[in-house]
Amino acid sequence: MSSRAINRRRAFAASISFLLAAPAVSFAASRSDPAAEQLAAAAGNAFLDITRQQSASREQFATLLEKYVAVRKLALFALGKYRRKLATAQLDEYVALVKAMLLNALTRYGHKLRGRQFIVTGS
Repeated sequence: MSSRAINRRRAFAASISFLLAAPAVSFAASRSDPAAEQLAAAAGNAFLDITRQQSASREQFATLLEKYVAVRKLALFALGKYRRKLATAQLDEYVALVKAMLLNALTRYGHKLRGRQFIVTGS
């Protein structure tokens, strides 16, 4: 297996991990937050349910992203200090591209997610 394929898999795994943790990160405080843990578990299990289907569609993943992930906040967080350098129109375009990238990754590689259940052990 080439290092490029391994890097793609690692990038995909990291994206999915960050994606599934995003709801918990949005709501978690410095102490354990049962509501955030329940939300992250619900999001993870919803994504697993979709990936178990033989023909998971882009629209199904889009619905889950809308419900569980603050894509704009996630995208702007990823930009860090550089978001101040972009105009509003550029930020909007960037957020749309991040959403498209997440949907492409989920649609293309989502079937590789395995597991019976997504369990959050702490926040």
